[in-house]
Amino acid sequence: MSARAPGLRILAIALPFPFAIHVARGARVCRLVAWVSFLMLANGLVHVVGILTHRRYSPGVITGCFLYLPLSILFMRAVARECAVSCRMVLLAALIGGVPMFIHGYLIVFRGSRLF
Repeated sequence: MSARAPGLRILAIALPFPFAIHVARGARVCRLVAWVSFLMLANGLVHVVGILTHRRYSPGVITGCFLYLPLSILFMRAVARECAVSCRMVLLAALIGGVPMFIHGYLIVFRGSRLF
């Protein structure tokens, strides 16, 4: 995908958003916090899988391990607690919300190409 297709990038990120909202049935603010954590969780996991697969350093793995993963877990726990949403529902919403990042990460790590 070229740099001239920003609409497709926005669509790839925003497409799972309604599904994540439907799954996480808490207050509006909690959904927003949960959505941010979905992308952070997926980003952190993709970087960890990348270094385990290629057995070499990957830019972003430090941020992924020490910022994105811990913060996303804290956010998801807070959403579950504060919005009275089950941990299972929050995790399901996180997995649905992270689909674009998981696809993008798969293409980078295993195919050597990019989604956007």
